[in-house]
Amino acid sequence: MHSHHADMFDAIEFGARFEVRMKNVGATGGKTHTPTAAELKKQQDAANKAEYDRLKSKADSEKANATSKQKVDSAAKDGHVNIKEKNTVTNSSGLDDAKKAVKENQERLKKSIKESKGESTSYATGYGSTSVNDHDARIKKLKDAKAKGVDLDSMERRAKELDSKDPSAAKAMREQIAARKAEEDKVVAETKQMTELRGNNEVEAAQIENDRSTSDAEVTAKYKSRAADAMRRFNEANGKVDNSDNGEDGIWRDDDWKTPDKDATFEELSDRFKKYPKRLEEFASGQGNGDIGGMTDEEFANHVKTIRDDGERANAIARHQAAKELQGIIKDYNAERNAREAGSKRLDEIKTENEQLDKDIASNREALSESTKYQMDKENGQTVDYSDPSDSSSGSVSGGGGTSTNTETSSKSNDTSTSTTTKTVAIDYSKGAAHKTLVAKARKAGLIDEHVSFNKDGQAVYKVQRGDGFWRIAQRTDGNKGSGLDGNYFQKLVATNVKRLNIRDANQIEIGQKMVLPGRSYDDLIKLLKLPLTRTEKVESEKNDQPAGGSGARRKAV
Repeated sequence: MHSHHADMFDAIEFGARFEVRMKNVGATGGKTHTPTAAELKKQQDAANKAEYDRLKSKADSEKANATSKQKVDSAAKDGHVNIKEKNTVTNSSGLDDAKKAVKENQERLKKSIKESKGESTSYATGYGSTSVNDHDARIKKLKDAKAKGVDLDSMERRAKELDSKDPSAAKAMREQIAARKAEEDKVVAETKQMTELRGNNEVEAAQIENDRSTSDAEVTAKYKSRAADAMRRFNEANGKVDNSDNGEDGIWRDDDWKTPDKDATFEELSDRFKKYPKRLEEFASGQGNGDIGGMTDEEFANHVKTIRDDGERANAIARHQAAKELQGIIKDYNAERNAREAGSKRLDEIKTENEQLDKDIASNREALSESTKYQMDKENGQTVDYSDPSDSSSGSVSGGGGTSTNTETSSKSNDTSTSTTTKTVAIDYSKGAAHKTLVAKARKAGLIDEHVSFNKDGQAVYKVQRGDGFWRIAQRTDGNKGSGLDGNYFQKLVATNVKRLNIRDANQIEIGQKMVLPGRSYDDLIKLLKLPLTRTEKVESEKNDQPAGGSGARRKAV
């Protein structure tokens, strides 16, 4: 047993003995009672178990919190959250802890990014563009050097060349390299924080969408069903609602707020109390007899005693009881509606925030040397299928920065020299071998199947087969591979296609219909599968070292 475990159990045992003794003293009015060995053991065992259960519960809770945070951090690290990661961070087990971890991460990262930029940010959500500062000056300096061909990679190559020719110059060059690397390291640290913040935003968006997996209509139907009996009794007893529109202090009236042939509806009551929440608090106590204002429950009880007519008294009591029930239901319903509206607003904020993050991340990447980007992507767990540019023997670079970097090697034969240059080009996943790779990986991940093709807009289209329904199509393409349906994806699939194909009954779809799969376009699949955006090509150039007037250079792709 570890020493700290032994200390813990010693403390538990001491506490148990002390508690047992105090109980025995108290039980005899201050006189010490010496329990039997069996009594003492029973009491001590009970105290030990209670303390052990308390410590175990605390440890389990801390472990669950840590596990939820690890899941969030893992999903958010590379800035994009795939289907499998979404299911992990929206699982009902530990969901509250996962949400808490996201909020803590966002606050920490936004604060750190602000500090690195040296300015307060412009977005209300805590992140945005800043005015010119040390960060902007650093990015501009690195981009200018890169444009002039004096980036970190070219400096490294130059230093290696100078090692044998001019060691003192090589040493000076390496001092410059160290200073340049320090500048790039600052940009890398900030870029990682931006990427992680972007990922946490995506996790939060997934959690909001998970909370909103049921439609507004379904939420209304749920609460309306709960309120049905109370609404019936409320109307039968001539329930009262304030019909004024002058702020929170409404005037309570009898039935004149509605026409005689129209009963109050759950939607009308909910909308009124959503607009004026304070009136909901007085709803039940305002169900007295006559044109009166809201009362406390005690005042209402006294008021009812003054109603002489038995029928009116019974009505007042009945509508008061019904309104009391409706009060709680409407309060819960409007709280959920407010949360859903806040979620929609937050999703818009996340979209705007991540668009700005994408721009800043792209700008940072443009300033970095290819070898630095390579290492950063590798550490972030992103797919890297190109050689490390810092290795001069490889001469192959990439990284999705959109910048071509050329590396030359020469060999002379008589008057001709041959140089090999590498260039970075974008990968087109809509055709050729790249398309086959994307399709194969997407099928393996359960995101599409053999009945899916792509239209001219790059959208994935599923051709309906015999026996298919929305539920079955969603199961085949939601990425879960049959281990439980992604309800949010199912809802999106239905919403995307019902209106587009003019489907009147979601249970009746026709063989051969072409369903657009939401979130399965080329761009979506590239992100979900974390596929590289660029590759490298080698180009050889043959140069004639003849005097002017000789034949020109010839280039050929390799």
